Amino acid sequence: MSSTGNLSDTGIEIETRERTFHLHHHPGVLYSVVLVRPLGAEAEAWALAELTIRSEGTPIRQTDLPPIERLIRAAAHGDPAVRTPETATKDLDFIPMQYRRALHLCGVNTVAELRQLTPEQLRDVRGVGVRGARKIDTALAEFTADHPIDLDAVDLS
Repeated sequence: MSSTGNLSDTGIEIETRERTFHLHHHPGVLYSVVLVRPLGAEAEAWALAELTIRSEGTPIRQTDLPPIERLIRAAAHGDPAVRTPETATKDLDFIPMQYRRALHLCGVNTVAELRQLTPEQLRDVRGVGVRGARKIDTALAEFTADHPIDLDAVDLS
């Protein structure tokens, strides 16, 4: 997401870009990056304004972190090695994005993977809870009604 605005007292117009993504070598780590640059500046002028790192699972060591330049490049230019929750879960586009992100962090990226979760497992996903599980179940039921499973295409062996 990009936006523009004024730097409070200076009158300088700035552009901001916010992006949340995973890097291929850290699938359980979610990076949220906010970049800023003067409006109209060259692409290389992006600077890091905010960085949030969220690990799902094992703790991440400082030595495992990618260089800041790599994160800036990934956020500014759409590094092809980056998988965003939006692209990884595009099969689940009928589910609200906040729950798609939560599902992505626990490794659920397709309708088939979602159908394998028990109601308890879905409810226990961090960021989903009881209310989210109800919304996801309703959305999945509507999706299933509109997209019935073709049993001839399913390998039952």
